[in-house]
Amino acid sequence: VFLTHGHTDHAGNAAYFAKQGATLYAHTREIPYLTFPPLPHAPQGKERFRHPFTTLGFLIGERRFPVERCESVERLEEGSSVDVPGGSLHVIATHGHSPGHISFWYQPHGILFSGDAILTIVPIRLKQELSLPMRLFSSDWGQAIESAKYLSRTDPVMMLAGHGAPLMDNVGKHLEAWGKTL
Repeated sequence: VFLTHGHTDHAGNAAYFAKQGATLYAHTREIPYLTFPPLPHAPQGKERFRHPFTTLGFLIGERRFPVERCESVERLEEGSSVDVPGGSLHVIATHGHSPGHISFWYQPHGILFSGDAILTIVPIRLKQELSLPMRLFSSDWGQAIESAKYLSRTDPVMMLAGHGAPLMDNVGKHLEAWGKTL
């Protein structure tokens, strides 16, 4: 199971799959949110007071939809690759939405798994178009924008986002044009 990040809507079933024998993979910075002792994504220390709505949003979400913690998660870093059927998944660090957010590049077929670094649906409005994740649920907004800009310069044949429909037509051109607006 390849996790782009540990938010509840992406990692909520990871422990279940691990109990069935699956190997879990996540970026090193994301592992503390997936293993024991539990660490919430809500800002810590003084940051809680600087970002009260983000803190409240994460605390409510993690209480309502908790991520069951795992015993073991394989560590991935920028530039890592994992052999999968037909080739390798390459790790691209796209931090910002979460501290250890990553995207995956499947070279043999030109597929970009962007996770929540770039969405194909606008949150809240549910409009089908390229967008950034919700700022409220991003740990470092400036880094989230930089990560999206970086991915917008790739030229995939297909992009599969964490939210929204697959992007399959003129993907590189759409990403490039959108990236220039950031």
